[in-house]
Amino acid sequence: MLIRIVLLMSVALPLWAEIPVDCVYPHKDTYEMTPVKDCGLLDEKDALSLKAELLEKVDWSKYGLTCLYVTQPKAKAGWYYLSQQNLGRISPFGQDNDCVYFSEGLAVGLSQGKIIYYDQSLSIQKETHYTWASHFYQGFSKVCLGNLKRVGQELFTYQGGRCGFINRSFEVVVPVIHPFEETPEPL
Repeated sequence: MLIRIVLLMSVALPLWAEIPVDCVYPHKDTYEMTPVKDCGLLDEKDALSLKAELLEKVDWSKYGLTCLYVTQPKAKAGWYYLSQQNLGRISPFGQDNDCVYFSEGLAVGLSQGKIIYYDQSLSIQKETHYTWASHFYQGFSKVCLGNLKRVGQELFTYQGGRCGFINRSFEVVVPVIHPFEETPEPL
């Protein structure tokens, strides 16, 4: 009887499968963004890996990174940093059609819908429970929980949510209780 239950559970609860993605990457010979169907895979933590044959075609920065855009599936679309070691991390809050820049040694990313901070080797330095975050500026990062409403078009801001600030040690310095638009600056 126990064996039947285990077998039924294994059928009813499938293991995570990697998700194939389409992307657009900067080609090293043409310097143009090159679209590719089925260019790589996303794992259960939203880490990207590119197909091996594409890695040699990528235009890499002097830091061994590139910024590419995942186009499909739509739920995972966005800008991703990719390292020459074939590890990619989403850069969810794009800067003018590009990955968000590193600031104070870290970039903001997402893993399973929660904010992460990662270094230039794309190693996660901190996993958080926040749903939105700014990059670090003068030692602080604005962080939020809940839904934010985007206000404006090309030039925009956010409203709502529960927001505050953390410092570079990831300690809360302004409580995460304020609407985005009313969050006091850290002292």
